[in-house]
Amino acid sequence: MSACLIGLSGGEARQQAHDANVAPVQRVVHPLYEQLQRQLAAYEASWAQLPQTPVRPGPTLTKGAVGERVAALRHRLGLPSGERFDTVLAARVSAFQSAHGLPPTGDANAATVAALNKGAGPYEDLIQLNLDRLRALPGDPGRRYLLVDVAAARLWLYENGRPVHSMRVVVGKPDQQTPEMMGVIRYMVFNPYWNLPPDITRASIAPNATKYGPEWVSDAGYEVLSSWASDAAVVRPATIEWRAVAAGDEVVRVRQRPGPGNMMGRVKFMFPNSRGIYLHDTPHRRAFAGDARVASAGCVRVEDAERLARWLAGVGFEDATGAPEQRIDLAQPVPVYLIYLTASPGADQIVFRPDIYQRDRQGAST
Repeated sequence: MSACLIGLSGGEARQQAHDANVAPVQRVVHPLYEQLQRQLAAYEASWAQLPQTPVRPGPTLTKGAVGERVAALRHRLGLPSGERFDTVLAARVSAFQSAHGLPPTGDANAATVAALNKGAGPYEDLIQLNLDRLRALPGDPGRRYLLVDVAAARLWLYENGRPVHSMRVVVGKPDQQTPEMMGVIRYMVFNPYWNLPPDITRASIAPNATKYGPEWVSDAGYEVLSSWASDAAVVRPATIEWRAVAAGDEVVRVRQRPGPGNMMGRVKFMFPNSRGIYLHDTPHRRAFAGDARVASAGCVRVEDAERLARWLAGVGFEDATGAPEQRIDLAQPVPVYLIYLTASPGADQIVFRPDIYQRDRQGAST
């Protein structure tokens, strides 16, 4: 018997001996965590095993180049010694670029050399940081759920553990960031009002009302309400001291009426939370075209709101009446998870993305 058990009663000793032989309970993790963990192991077995020797910075190296820098590049990428930039080296450079979130041009430009000289360590640390983020997801997230990767600006619809569809989204600007959070979508609202945040009312509505007169508010499709309560009454814009609102001395509630130009679009998807975050349609379609889809005030604008509505509740735009704020309750609430991954599992290797909110540095210091 182990010396650490001396002095215990027979029952206590047997219990501790039993506990020592019982394997710890393995926490169930989300499948994305397991996938990223496997791809980290593959990264460590390939790129992390190469010589971590530096390549001297200089002009871009392309196929046909010769010299000491080419020799250093070949050595860094695990190729036979030589001083010529040949087709094999170009393919190896392209593979490195693809594996590290760089355009796979096959040319060793300044960004590629900087990534090579950074070494594998920082990339491994970044992957570990994102594994920590994925660990926050439940191992069993539900039969049907939504997953929004804020850093990728993309939403996935999951059924029975597998993604069945995805779409682009627009997320918050760096000064109005979309948070990492979890919620439950319980209902959606067709033909919604948009309740303007007070700072937008102060910066946009009040100056126009002051310049063009209070009638501008109604003409532009807005309404003023008596309070933030659910039973607030609509009041005439002429009763408001708009100069005081513009100066920040008064706060007034303004909402935009439903219609083609409403910032919420035709539907919003509600998961009640203290931050006022939700998913919604938008009339501004151009923002979905680019890769950097960072333009909202914190909420998530979805590319195909009708498809999402049909997936959630089996109804589309033609099923809604023209009445404002038509609430549709879901038969079964659907979880939604907002995460932020700058290193995420891809089809066959890790996908690195820009840290749009500069959260990686904060995570590394905690």
